[in-house]
Amino acid sequence: ARFAYFCKAALVAVKDLPLGGFPYGHQTVIVANDWHSSLLPMFVHSQRAADPSMWKDTKTAFLCHNAVFQGRFEYEEGLADVFDVPQEYIDSITFMMPLK
Repeated sequence: ARFAYFCKAALVAVKDLPLGGFPYGHQTVIVANDWHSSLLPMFVHSQRAADPSMWKDTKTAFLCHNAVFQGRFEYEEGLADVFDVPQEYIDSITFMMPLK
């Protein structure tokens, strides 16, 4: 869950912190660079689904450099609550095959 908190903090920074003199706000492109930030597009989509005015003009892209590892971890119960997203989002990113 630590990278989920990293991603949530990144969204707060984009929306609220005056980076370069002003907040980027909702009119931006967010690039999730590798698995560490891979939850960013999901969080943007989830927040936009809950409030269509949020992230209205934001685009997202995902770049994956380490296709072998991909940030796979053991499944943890209650992630939807921790991530503050509907359970179907967790289901869509969960791999049920064993980790090797």
